[in-house]
Amino acid sequence: MHHKPTTDKLESQNSSTADEKQHRLEFASIIESLGVVYDRPITDEMLAVYFECLRDIPIWRLKAIAASHVACNRFWPTPSELRGANPSADAVRAWDASNAAVHLHGMYRHVCFEDPVVNATVRHLGGWPAFCSRDPKDETWTRKEFIQVYKSLAATGLTTDQAAPLAGLSEANQVDREDGRITATKVVVRKIAAPKLINSEGGENVWSNEKARIAAD
Repeated sequence: MHHKPTTDKLESQNSSTADEKQHRLEFASIIESLGVVYDRPITDEMLAVYFECLRDIPIWRLKAIAASHVACNRFWPTPSELRGANPSADAVRAWDASNAAVHLHGMYRHVCFEDPVVNATVRHLGGWPAFCSRDPKDETWTRKEFIQVYKSLAATGLTTDQAAPLAGLSEANQVDREDGRITATKVVVRKIAAPKLINSEGGENVWSNEKARIAAD
């Protein structure tokens, strides 16, 4: 006797299929971006091999790894090189991204970095408002602590609470704060994407003269 799958199971299967498709599309975008930088054609066969080797790496993480590789290497990366990330380079890029977000969003907005390790690191350092209002005289020490904490958290893994969005000071009446977490619903949170190699339209390389530098080396 055959049993029809339940509605919940069908919805779960459909959701998984949609997530897998989105994952593949975002993965392909990253590899194609590397192809633009290194002037290398991307074939379907190459894309399939890279996907099978790297499919377990979260997209936000793969974006950061690819960007770090471009910044430090003149040659096309193998799958093993994309797996062997440079934690120090990742931490420095995370520091730069978090500082850019400070200037762009300020302490009053709620923010969520696509790289959850940044959320956890800023939370460890006292939270988003404190990070935004730190004394410029302590910048060197703050940077050093940020990098150390980021590398440690990236190596040990995160809890859900550590990776949660960072609460700002705005819309105070709409936010229930409990240990610095955003617990209310319908609160606007600015999502901050991981660094990209090229813009969403596939146009100008964000790493301004990176391709030219690689070609010249």
